[in-house]
Amino acid sequence: MNRSTLFSLAPTFPLDDVEIKRLGRDKILSSPITWSAVVGSVILGAFISPWAIATFLGVSVFGLNKYWKNKKPEITAESIMKLISDSNSKQDEEMLRIIRVLDRSGYHQYAISLSRFLSLKQKIEKSLHSIAYLKPYAEEIENLVDGICIEVCKEITAAKESTKGLGDILTSRDESQLDRFAENRREIHASILHAYTSLYHTYSGLNRVGKSAQQNSSSQQKIRKSEHMKHMKQMIEDLRDEADFLSRLSTRIDESLVSSEGDEFLTDERHVESHLK
Repeated sequence: MNRSTLFSLAPTFPLDDVEIKRLGRDKILSSPITWSAVVGSVILGAFISPWAIATFLGVSVFGLNKYWKNKKPEITAESIMKLISDSNSKQDEEMLRIIRVLDRSGYHQYAISLSRFLSLKQKIEKSLHSIAYLKPYAEEIENLVDGICIEVCKEITAAKESTKGLGDILTSRDESQLDRFAENRREIHASILHAYTSLYHTYSGLNRVGKSAQQNSSSQQKIRKSEHMKHMKQMIEDLRDEADFLSRLSTRIDESLVSSEGDEFLTDERHVESHLK
């Protein structure tokens, strides 16, 4: 089974510092504030003398440096949000591609399942980046959610690919192959159900913590801060356990499928030998 083209995009985090700086620089250079100040200095100086152009430009550059230096935190935050948004959009497009492949191939229920994962992923990301209180936890939670969605894409594709060998299994005269196939499918389906439940609980928990933090007064927030932190830590730990479990299961199923392909080859070999006799 070739999974080399499945959800091969990198997780959103860690962000590229060089790209953050580049986006900030582009924003400054393309801003009307920057080019209007420069153009205005040149035009104003031209009415006086060539030396005046250099003087006005120097003053403009000094003023612009001071202005943009004060704006640096805001520009950096905007650049970070753009990188996060672009990364999430690319991930969503990749999941949509897999959903369309599943639907065109006749695996409509798997397509429906994955589309619900996509919707839940988008809701979690929106909560993480729209509720200020949750932002300190955003990187770790989003990385874990990305990892879980990657593994779910792999598991659903594994379930789809495994049916290709069902005809050989049903005519193999070997019940152990059928048992192994059924067990693998059951484990895949159970893991997908468990992953969705974990993400749903995460989404519900984020909303509860976010709303509680927003509704309480500042004094109440201080009292409940430790409670919120404990809840968030537990949520992250649960997501980490889920991601680790899915990764281990994916590896084991891969090994099982490779083993099944070997069994299929041996079965065909014995079948040929019986005809030769």
